[in-house]
Amino acid sequence: MIYIDANEANVPHPVGSNVFVQQLLTALQKIWLPSDPQITLLLNKPPRTSFFKTLSWPIETIPPSFFWTQWRLPLYLFKNKPKIIFTPGHYAPRFKPKGTKSIITIFDLAFLHFPHYFTSKDLWQLKLWTKYSVHQADLIFTISQATKTDIQSTYSIPSERIKIIHPGVKWSDNNKVEQKTLSDYKKLLLKNDLKKKKYFLFVGTLQPRKNIANLINAFLQLKTDYKLVLIGKKGWLFEKEIAPILYPAIRSKRVIWLEFVSDSLLPFFYKDAFFIVLPSFWEGFGLPIIEAGYFSTPALVSANSSLTELVNDKKLHILPPFSVQQIKTSLERMLKLKENEYETLSQQAQERSKKFNWLKSAELIRKQLLQLH
Repeated sequence: MIYIDANEANVPHPVGSNVFVQQLLTALQKIWLPSDPQITLLLNKPPRTSFFKTLSWPIETIPPSFFWTQWRLPLYLFKNKPKIIFTPGHYAPRFKPKGTKSIITIFDLAFLHFPHYFTSKDLWQLKLWTKYSVHQADLIFTISQATKTDIQSTYSIPSERIKIIHPGVKWSDNNKVEQKTLSDYKKLLLKNDLKKKKYFLFVGTLQPRKNIANLINAFLQLKTDYKLVLIGKKGWLFEKEIAPILYPAIRSKRVIWLEFVSDSLLPFFYKDAFFIVLPSFWEGFGLPIIEAGYFSTPALVSANSSLTELVNDKKLHILPPFSVQQIKTSLERMLKLKENEYETLSQQAQERSKKFNWLKSAELIRKQLLQLH
């Protein structure tokens, strides 16, 4: 018996790690054989999204959700004694029965590098709970070499206990575009006075670690008719760190903020953007880079963490300290690209994106699960 803590996927509007878990479970089910061990998904509250209707694995809802991994999940494990508890997230159950093996997933350790960008409560929990989870785990999945190196050096974990599982792209050439979706997209373009290949795009949660305030300030200093489109929900410290910069920028009509865009609409924005921009102070992977690349849109990224693994061309790097001036200089450099230079970057972005595949990642996870079972 294998239990999977699926709470990270139980989110109505998935982003980041939520997308990772949803796509991973979808791909894993496609390759899971009838002869493989039985899988049961565990939730701390009833399904909040139709995503779970796409899966055939049984679901056990185990309330209450309060400090679930600290006491409620352990009680359930001691009663049922599974061979494996797989957590596609940072927090393993605080206790587990003898003979039950634990697998966790670490996306990044940004909270250790930039503690001032986290609330005191979240920082306390991330530090303590991640530490015990890492040391307790029989196996750790992570999403980039940069994060693997970080885990090894921070927690003194042997390399063989950490496996890299890259995210993939959730769209395929077989996806059909509904006429209504196309119409909705055109309405958004018209409403916000957006033109194809005439805007920079940021996709991700709006939180200080993403360096949003500096990106906005840098963009507003440009003398250009291009626009900046931000797609993402409010994150940690939004009201304190980002809102004072973002709201005046929106009034200028040069910066557009779309808090939520559906999976059916997002490809249009990726395809029509001039560049995807990730000026982050730290990233565990940088999923928008390969998603945009699937639609041949190149990426401009900070020269740090995992981002240089995905984009190794130095002219596409924002240099330290990733301040307003560095971002402005990089944006200006992109605007000066010749047409043939831009086409080359677009082709390279698409080729890079093809290397990342959810089914391939799911195969690696299946192999590890079967070895541990």
